[in-house]
Amino acid sequence: MNWEEAIAELIGLVKSAAPALWEVARRQAYANAAQKGIALLMMISAIGLLVRGARKAELAYTKAVKEHDGVPRWKWIRTEEDNGGYWFLMFCAVLTGVFATLLAGDLVAQLINPDYYAIKVIIDLVKLGR
Repeated sequence: MNWEEAIAELIGLVKSAAPALWEVARRQAYANAAQKGIALLMMISAIGLLVRGARKAELAYTKAVKEHDGVPRWKWIRTEEDNGGYWFLMFCAVLTGVFATLLAGDLVAQLINPDYYAIKVIIDLVKLGR
């Protein structure tokens, strides 16, 4: 018996033994997908805010350099290449983008195959009962 047959048998057993449990598990799988969707939207918003802040930091840096004949007025900026605020915000935006990509993949998988995640919910419930 391969995994697909075992999973199909488990689905059939749960559907026949407790249809109400199966429906609750499927709804929970969709609820988890909705939570991931909301988190993904928040991450996308955060990326937009971080890029916007980085752009403002870059403009402020450029203005500071122009106003002081090539010497920035901020003590923490030592050279023209040393624009720490811009690079920090862009690093955070890229890192958030990586996590958003991973979350988006999981969200799509959960929406495409809710039966798998419903089984996961049931198995987690069984583990909690031990």
